[in-house]
Amino acid sequence: MKFLIIAFAISFVGSVGLCQDASKWQICGPPTFDFANIVVAKAIDESTVSILMPDCKSETRSRMVPVTKFRQEARIKTAEVDGKSVEQEYTVQVPYTETLEQSYQVRVIDRATRKDLPISELVAWDLQGNKLSSQQVQQQLKTAAHVYFLSNDTPPEISAYHAAALNPRLLFVFHPAAQSDPKQEPAPQ
Repeated sequence: MKFLIIAFAISFVGSVGLCQDASKWQICGPPTFDFANIVVAKAIDESTVSILMPDCKSETRSRMVPVTKFRQEARIKTAEVDGKSVEQEYTVQVPYTETLEQSYQVRVIDRATRKDLPISELVAWDLQGNKLSSQQVQQQLKTAAHVYFLSNDTPPEISAYHAAALNPRLLFVFHPAAQSDPKQEPAPQ
């Protein structure tokens, strides 16, 4: 499995550079970003942005799955051989269904955490990769919006093909302290 993932990644590394100036109709490989990093952000005043971050957990679930199996059965038939009636034995594969329990993992949102961050400490880019000033961030987040929360200070390169499917107002936001030591408070229910 690891080999397939590595081979898949290697096969598209070269195509990412080729796709940057391609049209929105040219497929250039898988997206270079993960939608799990989408959060909701809103400027609550001129100096603070409130970010609502989902906290996910892994949960094991089970489901019943019908499986078709086959069993061999011996049958006897009567046939005429050289004018005599002879019993012949043969085997057949008879299908039957068993219901098996299957366990699987899912990621579910356990709760959401609110983080209030100073706008002046945020680093933000628009979908085209332009770095935004604090005033531009505050203006764009006057109303709540979905933003892509980065774990480092480099926005992902997005091909025109994938950018065409995203909201043109999407912002990429990074805050160094939000990864380790933010003011966290549970989101109001």
